[in-house]
Amino acid sequence: IFSDITITRIASLNNDEILLATNGAGIYKLNTSSYKTTPYLVNSTNHKDPIGNNISDIYIDSVSRVWIANYPLGVTIRDDRYSANKIYTHTANNEQSLVNNTVNHVIEDSEGDLWFATDNGVCFYDNKEGKWHSFLSSADATCSEKCNVFLSICEDTPGIFYVGGYASNIYQIDKNKLKAEIISHEKFPQTFI
Repeated sequence: IFSDITITRIASLNNDEILLATNGAGIYKLNTSSYKTTPYLVNSTNHKDPIGNNISDIYIDSVSRVWIANYPLGVTIRDDRYSANKIYTHTANNEQSLVNNTVNHVIEDSEGDLWFATDNGVCFYDNKEGKWHSFLSSADATCSEKCNVFLSICEDTPGIFYVGGYASNIYQIDKNKLKAEIISHEKFPQTFI
């Protein structure tokens, strides 16, 4: 069934099942004992929540909610304990929303906040404050070049993140200072650049 489908992410759902995110066919569950696959979230005309079938990333948090980077619909949160899904989207001219609906990567940081690398910057939702914070978008002066498409985020030490993407430099984000800065070429060994 998956020989003609691009698998974009594989994540462990529980001890017996893994999720297979695809580019164009939604998300499937694979039983690791029987190898039987079943649809988990696949767009259909009778589905009550908007679910896209182009999934770029999934993340399963500590309470087994599945965070789905759901192109071009933003982020869908699936919690199997409830029937409805929650959806985060970008709202134009609203800083208190997802920075862009095309989410490429999702991580949870050491404080339990989720970060999103998008096609127009990086953002996270601060659970304690109930606020969104974004960095390196087209509206951000820190990102003076056209480097807004980010694909990867890594928390190096608590509160310090590195991000990179398409034809971009590498940036460091300090969560506590809410500040992003470019990592200059002088910091890299000469063989790297």
